[in-house]
Amino acid sequence: MINRLRRKNHNAEAITVVEPVRTIPDEFNHGDRLFFTPPGRQPDARLATMTDLSLLLTDDKRPAVLADLAAFADATVAKQSGLSGTAMKGAVAAAKKIDGDIVSKGLNRMLPDVLGDLQPHWQAFRNEGGSDFGAFLAGRSSQVVDSLMAIADRNAESITVAPLAKAYNALRGKAAKVIEPEIPEFGRILQKHMP
Repeated sequence: MINRLRRKNHNAEAITVVEPVRTIPDEFNHGDRLFFTPPGRQPDARLATMTDLSLLLTDDKRPAVLADLAAFADATVAKQSGLSGTAMKGAVAAAKKIDGDIVSKGLNRMLPDVLGDLQPHWQAFRNEGGSDFGAFLAGRSSQVVDSLMAIADRNAESITVAPLAKAYNALRGKAAKVIEPEIPEFGRILQKHMP
């Protein structure tokens, strides 16, 4: 991990803060800069380029992206069938009883990390002159699913409401199988909101 040091003088005392800097996996490091924006902070529009997924975090785009992703997540859960589908629908319904906006809030919290992890894929897609980001991601679906599940797992560690934690743990084992066939549509939703 690379560390960046920032010094701040306060009352003639030097305070050093070490902040982790996100690294790009070697297979995606083509010298392009990845603009990662921590949750709760707006990306600097001066830094973002027309091909940077962080544009989806701006105030004028983020609400529409989140609305589409929440509708997509709800539709994905609704079409599940069998015992696993019933369990998944029940867990999501239980979570929504605790907080009706739980899906939107969860997506909002994870969106910066998701876009940061997908940026190398987006850049490769743009460099190849692709026209369908969903189809592009389909060819890398196992890698994308692993990344999404790692982000979800990190966020699940901070769940403090016991029923929500129980619901996540119940769904975790089935989630990758549900998410993988949906990767193309997920990519198309993101592409739709890019300029």
